[in-house]
Amino acid sequence: MSEYDILTTALTDQSHILFLEGLDDQEFWHYATELASAPPTTKVEIEQYLECELEKKSCILPLAALCEVVPPPHQITLLPSIPAWMLGITAWHGETIAAVDLNAYLTQGQARPRSDATLLVIQQDEITLGLFVASVRSIPTLEMEQMHPEQSIAQYPHLSVGAVVGTHTNALVLDTGIILSDMVQRIGEAAAHG
Repeated sequence: MSEYDILTTALTDQSHILFLEGLDDQEFWHYATELASAPPTTKVEIEQYLECELEKKSCILPLAALCEVVPPPHQITLLPSIPAWMLGITAWHGETIAAVDLNAYLTQGQARPRSDATLLVIQQDEITLGLFVASVRSIPTLEMEQMHPEQSIAQYPHLSVGAVVGTHTNALVLDTGIILSDMVQRIGEAAAHG
């Protein structure tokens, strides 16, 4: 049985939470990298999520959209004429990607570079962006019965319709396709007006 098969088995087991809690930092990052590079399966796309801690809130992203979790340090290059929530650009596997402070994007605040931030490389619909968050943890399943559709979404009127699917234990459940498309559109608009 390969390491991937062992990890897949762990994902389907109810003891997955205990499994994650038992990992040290290095094992967790290795595990996250393995999941991110594994071929997508229906079960991972439907049931696996990543909870991201922001400054005052947390959000939930589908693990299937995650390419890589990159621990600090990070090299960011500043650019003129970018949205306030964008940190700049960074290199990822020979590709230049936009680096966005996810908390600043959600609150429409000013991006604040943090030396201890974690970079999530997210890819969906041929869009690849880097999202900076305070920390991450995996959650094995997201029970739709436990999700509250559109609660607290009124706090985010600047987001595109459907960007926030709902909330789960006070964490925003985000639609990465809509979020990434909106970010790319706003970055393009800022560059055009700069």
